[in-house]
Amino acid sequence: TSLTMDWDRPDDNGSEIIEYVINYRIEGAAVWQTAQIEAPAPFETPRWILSELSPATRYEITIAAQNTLGVGEFSSLGCYVTTAKAVKPTQISRVDVVVENGTAAMLIFDRPTAGGMEILEYSVATDDWFWERTSLETRQAAFDTLMTGSESSPSSSSSSSSSSS
Repeated sequence: TSLTMDWDRPDDNGSEIIEYVINYRIEGAAVWQTAQIEAPAPFETPRWILSELSPATRYEITIAAQNTLGVGEFSSLGCYVTTAKAVKPTQISRVDVVVENGTAAMLIFDRPTAGGMEILEYSVATDDWFWERTSLETRQAAFDTLMTGSESSPSSSSSSSSSSS
């Protein structure tokens, strides 16, 4: 995992910038790592790639310019989060089906894991008649007309009772 950074060149106050000092650390760590990179030509945007980072981790970074007179003031602290390593979600291991009045069912299952990544959608299917994609905010989903096999939008028993009041 890596992070590519670029920034606006600060004012050199009359002395050409020769390099940049970059301090970075995992958020909250006591020890800063330091890198020094040569300044690009005055018309180029400064850029640096910080590599070999841990996935799904917050990093703090601050940068200062250096000229022949010394290191300038460091930038305000920037916080950046690396993405999680992409992995497929684990298989759903337990599913309970609760049939309500013969016309709706509720699926209750343990939420699978995906290496720290957000699960965006669940696909639910039976052996021969129904395929519905839905985003789920909780571990429960109710599907109307389950027994008839016609497609419908997910709903919950509580939302249908509240809509009639």
